[in-house]
Amino acid sequence: MHNGPTAANLAIPPRDGNAEIVSEMTTNVDMKLVYVQPHMHLRGKDYELRLVYPTGKTGNRVQGEVDFNWQMGYDLEEPKSLPKGTRIVGVAHFDNSAANKFNPDPNTTVYWGDQNWDEMQNCFVGVLIEPKIDAARLFSPSGPSLLREGTRGRHCRR
Repeated sequence: MHNGPTAANLAIPPRDGNAEIVSEMTTNVDMKLVYVQPHMHLRGKDYELRLVYPTGKTGNRVQGEVDFNWQMGYDLEEPKSLPKGTRIVGVAHFDNSAANKFNPDPNTTVYWGDQNWDEMQNCFVGVLIEPKIDAARLFSPSGPSLLREGTRGRHCRR
C-alpha cells in the first residue's frame, strides 16, 4: 500500500465552489495496480485517477463522487499493468463555498492538514511488484502537472 498521488501543498481558495487540485507520480518499475482508495475531507466533491502510459495513451480511469462519511477502497476486478514510466494522476474537485453544508469556514484558504477542517487530496494505491524490488523506490514525483492549467484551484506537485 502506498499513499499514491498526493497534493500535500494544496491550497483551496476561499468561497471557491469547484477548486481543482491535481497531483501525480510516476512509476519507476513495472507493476500492477490492484487497489485504489481516494481520500479527501469535508470539502471533497469528486476524484478521478488517470493513468498516462509512457506511450502517451491515457486510459483506465477510476472516478466518482466523494462523501467524507463513506470513503471506500476498491479492489480492481482485474489488475492494471503499469509499465515503468506510467504517470498516475489524481484530479480532485473541492467545494469551499457556503453552499457546502459540511464546510466549516468558506471564507478561508484551506491547506493540507490532518484535521477535518483542513483538507487532503490523495489516493491510496495497492500494487503488485516483484518481491526483490525495494518498495521505497517504486514511485517518483512527476513534477508540475502536465495537465492544462485550469481557472480554479492550482495544480500541485506530487
